[in-house]
Order: sequence, then structure tokens, then C-alpha cells
Amino acid sequence: MTRYLIVEGADGTGTTTHADLLAVALRAEGIDARAFHHVAPRLGDVWRDALAYASQRAALVAAPPAEVVVCDRWHTSTFVEAEALAATCGIDEARAALSNAMLKLRRAEAGVLPPSALEVVLDAPDDVLDARLGARGESASKIDHARRSVYRWIARDLVRIDTARPVAEVTRELLELALAALR
Repeated sequence: MTRYLIVEGADGTGTTTHADLLAVALRAEGIDARAFHHVAPRLGDVWRDALAYASQRAALVAAPPAEVVVCDRWHTSTFVEAEALAATCGIDEARAALSNAMLKLRRAEAGVLPPSALEVVLDAPDDVLDARLGARGESASKIDHARRSVYRWIARDLVRIDTARPVAEVTRELLELALAALR
């Protein structure tokens, strides 16, 4: 049975980097592990993008590539998008309906996707995240800040990992948590 380790976090926190590094570290420990990254659909519509991500997760679960799959985001990200959207777009009837639909999608995914063995939230101070986005040629938007806020709220109930530290330290911490969760 495949086990899922979930690395959540806002843009710039290092979800892709740390999912890859954790999978490599697990393989070094003799565990058949692969990283899974969603392909950003960029369909120009929050709802269609959310459905595309959900579809990718469903396909992954149908044919997992390894004993352990380290995912950069899971259905929690759908919740984050819904909450960030509601927080930044004002609550008009259309936006409220979209946010509610996304929350229902998240509940549906949570009901059918296998539970994770571990879910962590990566975070860093806003100035660090802003600089990382800037290095990519992006600037932090109002929705980026709203996503960070929602992830920080969620992290109260999960493990929060500060990625402002050296990458090797973060990888060691993630590996320790993953090995404990997989026992």
C-alpha cells in the first residue's frame, strides 16, 4: 500500500524543492520514494484550475509510482485557495458560491483520497518569501499574502517547518518526521 507524505505551503516556501529532497533522502534510507508535483494548469479560472489539480491527484492515487509518494500539496491546497479567494475578492454572491464550491471539492477529495502518513506546512517570514518570488521574476500579490495567512492558520494543527533556514537543515527535519511517520 502506498503511503503519502504531504508538503504544503504557499508559493516560495520550497514545496517543490523539499518534496524532491525528501524523496531523495528516503531513497538513501532504502525506501522506494518518489516526489509528485502537480502540473500547473493555468486555465485562467480558479475553479477549473482546482478541478485540474484534483484530477491530477485522482490519477496519482489510481497509479502510484512508488511505495512512498511525497506530494507538493494535497487537498488542503484547495481549502487554502477557497479561503484566500474569499478573503481577497470580497464576498459578493458569485465569489461566495465559488468559494463554497471549492470547499465542497476539498471535502469530496478528503473523502476519497487516502489519508496522508504525514502532512507538514512549510513557511518562512514574509520578507524571505517575497524575495524568493522576486528572484523568480514574480511579485507577491494580495492573494499570495492571503494564502500565507491561511497556511499559517492551518499550521496550528500540523507541523510547521521554517524554510528560512539552510536547505540541509530543513531536509534533515523532514526526513526525521517522515521516518517516524512511516514506522
